[in-house]
Amino acid sequence: MVAGAVTTIQKQDLKKIVLARTLEIKASNVPHHAILHYLATHNPKGYTYAIPLENDEILLGASPELLVKKIGNRVIANPIAGSRKRTYDAVKDAESVADLQHAAKDLHEHKIVVDMVRKTLAPFTKHLHVPAEPSILYTDSMIHLSTVVTGELINASVTSLELANALHPTPAVCGQPREAAFEAITAIEPFERGYFTGVVGYMDASGDGEWVVTIRCGKVHATGLTLYAGAGIVASSIPEEEACETGAKFQTMLNALQEDVLKKGAF
Repeated sequence: MVAGAVTTIQKQDLKKIVLARTLEIKASNVPHHAILHYLATHNPKGYTYAIPLENDEILLGASPELLVKKIGNRVIANPIAGSRKRTYDAVKDAESVADLQHAAKDLHEHKIVVDMVRKTLAPFTKHLHVPAEPSILYTDSMIHLSTVVTGELINASVTSLELANALHPTPAVCGQPREAAFEAITAIEPFERGYFTGVVGYMDASGDGEWVVTIRCGKVHATGLTLYAGAGIVASSIPEEEACETGAKFQTMLNALQEDVLKKGAF
């Protein structure tokens, strides 16, 4: 899939395509309450969610990526792109951080997303602050390049959902240019994403609210649990490295399926 995407990028002059894969876990009973509790208590910087779907299915996860938050005339977006696996070994993780901060491929991938967020929010804002360099965001299983974009809205009556609709899907989950990347994803990926890489959040009566990207998630269904993970592909992407990255991203949900969690959830 990655090799095919790189060829498509080179032939069609695309900047980025985000590809995803699934991991199927067979189980007769998935203790979603226990999994949700684990996600909420082990991802303090994430956004934990559980959404009931049709046919008694449940979408649950812990997203690290804030698409947009709006409070009054203030707007915040936090695009992330460019990742390394977190090992909890201080030396190895420090090396990963240094590598991320200087890796041309990851910095390029991150810049594509940040530039799109800046361009999309600019017409809505009179002041927009975009840091010149990305910072580092640690999740339970990953280390990411992260940029916190803040701004002041021209019209405070613009709702958080309107802003989310303008931003979604960002190049962090689709690609750039958006339409061409979407066509490539449809041709390359062998499964339907469903709610994965969508948005989940809330909005109050005044239009304030926050929306996050539906990643680091799984869908509980009749025969078990389907996990999802994706990675941004650019012209310099190496298939083996992207496979490792998506494997590491599965770990957020896999950690919640530890034996002790499952035992506690067997109610």
